[in-house]
Formats: sequence, structure tokens, C-alpha cells
Amino acid sequence: MSTLAIRSLDKTYPGGAKALDGFDLDVADGELVAVVGPSGSGKTTLLRLIAGLDRPTGGSILLDGRSLAGVSPRERNVAMVFQRHALYPHLSVFGNIAFPLKLRGVARGEIARRVRQTAELLGIERLLDRRPPQLSGGEQQRVALGRAIVRQAACFLLDEPLSSLDGPLRDEMRQELRAMHRRLGTTTIYVTHDQQEALTLGRRIVVLRGGRIQQVGSPRDVYHHPASGFVAGFIGSPAMNFLRGKIVETGGRLWFEHAAGRIAIPRWAEAEVRTRTGTAATLGVRPEAIRESPAEGMMSGELRATVESVEFTGTHASAFLNLGGTRIVARLPADRQPAPAAVFRFGIDLDRVHFFETGSLGDEPGRNMCLALEPD
Repeated sequence: MSTLAIRSLDKTYPGGAKALDGFDLDVADGELVAVVGPSGSGKTTLLRLIAGLDRPTGGSILLDGRSLAGVSPRERNVAMVFQRHALYPHLSVFGNIAFPLKLRGVARGEIARRVRQTAELLGIERLLDRRPPQLSGGEQQRVALGRAIVRQAACFLLDEPLSSLDGPLRDEMRQELRAMHRRLGTTTIYVTHDQQEALTLGRRIVVLRGGRIQQVGSPRDVYHHPASGFVAGFIGSPAMNFLRGKIVETGGRLWFEHAAGRIAIPRWAEAEVRTRTGTAATLGVRPEAIRESPAEGMMSGELRATVESVEFTGTHASAFLNLGGTRIVARLPADRQPAPAAVFRFGIDLDRVHFFETGSLGDEPGRNMCLALEPD
């Protein structure tokens, strides 16, 4: 059993810069948790604190119920893979993977057995006699992972391990990481700024911003039920569309009113939204919830926008639209590409909209008003 419990973790650097602020998280035995956020959100700091490379300003970290306070990095039984591979160029692949075992005084025969076992797991047994400069980027990354795996640590800490790889290789390594985790079952924290990696790898996702947790949940929950405008805009590509307006009541119905017209408030959201009648709000709509008219399902009624441009991506087309002065994106079937400057008629799936409070950070929407009520 290898569990990780992080309680009220703080890190403030000299000068007052706060990298982590009250971070709380429980990681179950064998769980892979993805921590995602923009640059400077505190992701790497979190890993360095768990590994013992930095000291926290406050809070605690417990591995298998044991406090790590005062425990040296070597004695923590955690293995960290850095963004940069940090391989020793003068050592062979065998020597690089074996290095942490030699530091611990493991017997030579046991080192050889574990290195070869790890190399087979990663498919690099044929590379054991080569040196890092002779390897591709993907092969170097496998060696870095092997150096962590060979330790048989209680917890893996992965700090953006795929960020230096190109697109196709990155996709391949992401699949291999998922398969490796299934085989090993090691408790893992995976840090990334790439929301696609977080969605595909994490059993749970932690969205971090400015050192504070914005939301924790399954990939499905974070995507479909974002807790705030920041989470909604950060998770998903293309990003969620936001329309600023206000809640009004006319003819016994509640409406969201903005520059391009009115959109009916769905029945499931009426009870919560009614308390905000007359106040400013923001409507959030995923690009895939925009349906070209005519379309089936619960729709908002027809809206009209002007097509600014269209991007073809192979699997779909992204249409960039001007709706009453607001730029929005619609995700359309690949064979549907409206012409620039054309009028695009569409509806919005009302079962897939979100209502956010007016935010305190400039134009960014705030809290999701109907988070507990949103349909699946």
C-alpha cells in the first residue's frame, strides 16, 4: 500500500512570492493523479516539496501515513522524473538506469536483474550498451523513466516528462505511460500544462492556479461540470465560449439576454438562476454544443452569426463566428465548412450550457452558479 496525503501545504519564497497556498490532496494507493495548470501555478513546486528537494513553509506530507518532515530526499522512497531527461552522457543506458541502485549499495547481481527487467518493460533492452547522445528523444525519455522505475519506489513524481517530444512521439509515449501505470500500479502524480495529457492520463485531475486548487475531479467531471470560468476556459480545446449578459424574466420565462438576442434558460437551471434575475451573468457554451440549424434535441432557438474563418483539422472543422460582437467557436463535422462572411444559423444545446457569476478578475467569469444541478 502506498498512499499520499497532503495537508494545507504552503510554500512562500523569499520576497513573499507564494508558490503554493493551502494545498490539500489525498492520492489513493495505485492512483494516477494529473495536476494541470498554467506556467507559474505551482505544479513543479508541489513535486519538489514531495520529493524533499524544497522545504515547505507550512503544512504536511504523509507517505503511507508517515510524515516526510525532516526526511532526506534519498530516504523518502519517491522517484522523480524531470522535464529535462538529466541523463549522464558518459554512462551507458545500463549505467544510467542502474545509477540509483548503486547509490543504495544494491548487490551487483540484483542490479543487473532489475535493470534488464525494467528495460524489457520499456522496450529498450537492445539499447543498454548505448549512451544518451546516441538515442532519440523518445528513447532518452524511456531511460529517464527506467531510472525511476528501477528503484521500485512507493510513489512516482512525473514533471512534464513529454514536453520536449514532438507531436506523434508525444502521443505514442502517452499511450505507453498509461500502459506502464496499469502494469506497475504505482501511486503517481503527473504534472503537465497540457490539458489533453491530463484528460487522457489522470484518473483524477487537479486544476491548479496561483498555487491554489481550483477543482479536483474525474476528467469527465472537470470537463462537463467546471467549477469556475477559469476551469471551463482552461480545460477543453477549442476553449469554452463565453457570452456576457444578464438574467431577465419575460412572459413567465427566464432568459439569458445578451447583445445578439435572448436564449431560454433551461428548466433544470431555473430554480438557481431565478435568484439572479436582473443581474449580470456569463453563459458558457462548449464549441460542440453549438449545432447548425436545423438540429435535433433541446435547442435554444435559432441564432445568427457571421463566419469569420474556418479551420479544417481532419476530424472536424472549427468555425470562428461573430455573434453580436462576441467571437465564438463552433465545432462542426469535417465535411461542413461554411464560407467566410456567410451568415451561420445555429442553435445551442440547452442541456450543455453553463451559467457563471460575473467574475472579479477582469472579464473572466466566476463561479459556476448551477454546478450541482448540471445534467450529465
